[in-house]
Amino acid sequence: FLGGEMKLHEDLAEESLQRLATELGMKTFDVAWGIHNLVNENMAAAARVHIAEKGLDPRRLTMVATGGAGPVHAVEVAGKLGIKRVLCTIVAGAGSCLGLLAAPARADRSWPRVSLLEEVDWRNAGRVLSRLHREAEGELGVAGADGERITWTLGVEVRYLGQGNAVEVMLPFADIRPNLGKKILKEFEKRYAALYGQTVPGAVPQVVTWRLTGISGAAGRRFRLASRETTTGEAPKAVGKRYLYLPAAKAFRRVPVFERYSLYAGTRLAGPLVLRERESTVIVARPATVEILKDLTVSISLE
Repeated sequence: FLGGEMKLHEDLAEESLQRLATELGMKTFDVAWGIHNLVNENMAAAARVHIAEKGLDPRRLTMVATGGAGPVHAVEVAGKLGIKRVLCTIVAGAGSCLGLLAAPARADRSWPRVSLLEEVDWRNAGRVLSRLHREAEGELGVAGADGERITWTLGVEVRYLGQGNAVEVMLPFADIRPNLGKKILKEFEKRYAALYGQTVPGAVPQVVTWRLTGISGAAGRRFRLASRETTTGEAPKAVGKRYLYLPAAKAFRRVPVFERYSLYAGTRLAGPLVLRERESTVIVARPATVEILKDLTVSISLE
């Protein structure tokens, strides 16, 4: 932790796990790995649902690891999903803070109102959404956003009557009038067919929730965090070795440890390995090619 400044007491952790291991009739390290593996499986399960809802193939996706613990778990979660490439951004542990500072001002409003699309009260919908628009506009004004440069989007969650899951249709926000129903239906059927292969003949579309989003067109703060050219002939040097649990071997093996920010762009390494940094730790416990990109993002290609 903290690049090694905060010391961890492995013996105390092992002592705590030993009590559970005794109760379960298992080895201490098997219990530890079981806990870690269960956390990874929970994340992978959530991702499977999200990927399936979007109608995507995980084998064609790239996983981006953020957060302090993201690079610790990402490779194993990717392995469970069949994803072959993982990107670990720089300063992952501070990414949320930087993103909040860099993002343009945004305001969101929602109006849950279940109604058949053909029975929408357009006059009432117009009144409610106009009120939400004024509220969101005021919020953006307080945030210093320029009203003339705000992009407004109307999101409508639609499903077929009797279904549980809704599909979100995105349209530019404008005056709410009855002819909007035809646009919503067209976009819904297009999106539904893209997700599920076809629409449902004879089914009746039902609106579930209306969403209004305003995003400032003004650029947020820009950060230039790192830029390092490829070195010429300078081989990467490990700062030592440590024991890492390798799932394929079901055992601990000594693997090289590198200081992440001592590696220059263009560096290529072979996993398993560990990349240490102050904000996080990149754990690669599988055979992989690890490459440092120009912006110092770590690219991990799993074999």
